[in-house]
Amino acid sequence: MRKEYKFVMDNIQLSNFLNHFRSDLQVLHKSNNIKSVYYDTSDFYIYKSSLYRDINKFKFRIREYNNNNQFHKEIKISHHQKLKFKSKKFSELNQNNKIYFKNFKLEQKSTVSYSRKYYKFFNSRLTIDSNIEYKKPRSNIKFVEPSKVLELKLFDNSFTDIQRYFPKNPVRFSKFENSIANLYFPHKKISLD
Repeated sequence: MRKEYKFVMDNIQLSNFLNHFRSDLQVLHKSNNIKSVYYDTSDFYIYKSSLYRDINKFKFRIREYNNNNQFHKEIKISHHQKLKFKSKKFSELNQNNKIYFKNFKLEQKSTVSYSRKYYKFFNSRLTIDSNIEYKKPRSNIKFVEPSKVLELKLFDNSFTDIQRYFPKNPVRFSKFENSIANLYFPHKKISLD
């Protein structure tokens, strides 16, 4: 099972990290501008499950890279400590349609846009997400994430003592969760009920 770690940094921390490890970072491929439309039920069942459950939960999104009008329906399913990922490519996105999945009627809840850079960092892949913006569909309501998000995906177990390379400890960070919290519940604590 591949291990992943996320780190949240401000501009100064990211700049210091990039300067310090400049010779250890190798660009893997060109940057992407990514837009994901996340779906949930009218009562935010997926969001609540994401917050409070470790297994038996899922996320449903439609993703587009670099405004190319090629869309990818992506479903991440966490079931019995296994993570499955399903993807299907298509060429047209209907903004108004409801989607049905696993007996759930889903609707668009947030659009998350950001820039992603890709690096090889020792024996791992490092992505850096910046310019993260959350927007409520069919509305002018938006929120700009002030932080940058680094995600480290280990290729194998040879890269150890990860914390010594980063100025902060790894954290749990979900653009889906943050988008819903900031767009719909900026001052509320959400319960599973």
